Amino acid sequence: MIGRLWRRSPVAFVAFVLGLVITVFFAVRTATFTIYWSDPAHRDQTIEPWMTAQYVAYSYHLPVEEVRRAWQLPHDVPNRTTAAKIAARRGWTLDELGSRVRAAAAEFRVTNP
Repeated sequence: MIGRLWRRSPVAFVAFVLGLVITVFFAVRTATFTIYWSDPAHRDQTIEPWMTAQYVAYSYHLPVEEVRRAWQLPHDVPNRTTAAKIAARRGWTLDELGSRVRAAAAEFRVTNP
C-alpha cells in the first residue's frame, strides 16, 4: 500500500510523512514536558548553579519576566544564562537568587491566584 501511494503521488506522500513526523515529535515533547513538570519534586526547587531563568520560572510557576525582574536581569541577558553566571555577574550568592525568586513567587501568587 505504501508503495502504491508513493507511485501515485510522491510529493503528497512525502508531505504526509513529514507532517506525521512533526506531529509525533511535538506530541512526545508535550507529553515529556507535562510528565516532568507534574512531578512535585520539580516544583519550587532550590536554586542550583546549572538552572536558567526559564527553568526557575517553570519550577515556580511564574512568568519568566517575574524571575528576570527578581534577578534584575537586563534585556541583553538571555533566559538560558545559568544561575551561577547571573550570581557571579551580580555579586550575589545562589541563596540570594533563591530568596529573591521565593519573594517574587509569593507576591505573584497573592496577586494572581
